[in-house]
Parts: sequence; C-alpha cells; structure tokens
Amino acid sequence: MPFIKLDTGILDSPLWVERDQRDVFLTALLMAVPREFSEPLEQMEPEPDSLNTTGFVVPAGWYGFCDRTGPSIVRRSLTDFDLGMEALRKLGLPDPQSHNTAFEGRRMVRVVGGYIILNYMAFQDRDHQVATRAKNLRERKIIGRDDQIRAQGGKCGCCEAPFERPYSKGVVWDHNHRTGLPRALVCPSCNAVIGLVENVLYTGSSSKSTNNAKAELCEAYLLRYGVT
Repeated sequence: MPFIKLDTGILDSPLWVERDQRDVFLTALLMAVPREFSEPLEQMEPEPDSLNTTGFVVPAGWYGFCDRTGPSIVRRSLTDFDLGMEALRKLGLPDPQSHNTAFEGRRMVRVVGGYIILNYMAFQDRDHQVATRAKNLRERKIIGRDDQIRAQGGKCGCCEAPFERPYSKGVVWDHNHRTGLPRALVCPSCNAVIGLVENVLYTGSSSKSTNNAKAELCEAYLLRYGVT
C-alpha cells in the first residue's frame, strides 16, 4: 500500500472549505497509486456514461491514478451521491483561486479507466521537511558532542588523551551495546578496544587481543559504568 503525503497547505486552499469536494478529493487521493502515462490523455466529462471529452489534455508523465468510476469514489467518500458527482465535476474544472497554478487549478480529471490526480507526484516528490529534520538532527548532535567534549575537558573518557581535531573524525560516542545508552566520548583507538573488552566482560571469554595496557584502561573505564 503506498504512503500518501498530504501538504499542510491544503488547509489554506479553497478546496478545504468546500466540504464535498474535499471529501471526494481526499478519498480519491487515498485510493490512487503512482502511474506513468507515456502518451497524453484527454479529459472526459465526469458523467460515468459519457464518452465526451472536455478539450483539456493531460500531458504524458507521472501522476496518481485511481482506477475507479466516479460513483465508486463518491460512495467511498460517504458523500451524498448528487453532491459528490457535482464535486467531481468541479474538481476537474479550472480554479482561478487555487494556490497551485499548474493545470489551471484543476485537481483531478476523468480519463479512460479512472481518474488522474494531477499534482500527486509533485507533492510526493516534495521532501523539504525531511531535509530540514535531518539538518536539525545533525546540528543537535554537533551541539551535544561539543558540550560533552567541554564536560570531559577535551580528553578521551577512557584513556584521557587529548582529542585530536577535527572532532568529526577524532571523537566517537561510546554506548552500552546491550541497552544502547551513551556513556562517554572516546578516541577511535579506545572505541575499537572497548567493544572487545565489553564482550569479554559480558561473556566471560578470553581474548589475546585485549591482553594489553589499552585493554586494562578500557576495562577500568567499563567498570566505572557498571560493566562487569
């Protein structure tokens, strides 16, 4: 089942205050799937028995496609039948008040086989909010890292060697591998050994690769965090 993104700008659209049009449009939107049309398609009149065209042509390209008849969409929207069919007709007409000038403000049109949601892919491809959230997350991580570096006096939380710059390459968040909770910022060399030592402490196994001074430092570090 496809995931449908709904632009919050619809709240300020003339469509939002037209309840019948809104309900029919949202229903068709939820029933639609992405589809590519390799050839232009003529808009047909909304009456289900009509084969007449309106003169408007949908260019070839990607759109949302609802392969249902008008009455089927109206029934699914729980709208009065006559009001719903009138809403379908208006949704296929130019709307000079629409904020989106593409297709002269038309929102969905009847074609052979069903209805095309004209701006479906434009909203699906709009991803600025995801990019903004990712940017904010990166900034929060950097701020949190820098605060923690200051709290640790600019030194590794395990071996206490001064961190090398740039911090983006010389600082690693260590975390409990069982709970996922963060412990401290450590240097890359300590981070590599901490995982080995933690596995030894949890499992009781032995490893020659951890039998050195670095391993002893890492073991003492882990003991401070209750790993025994």
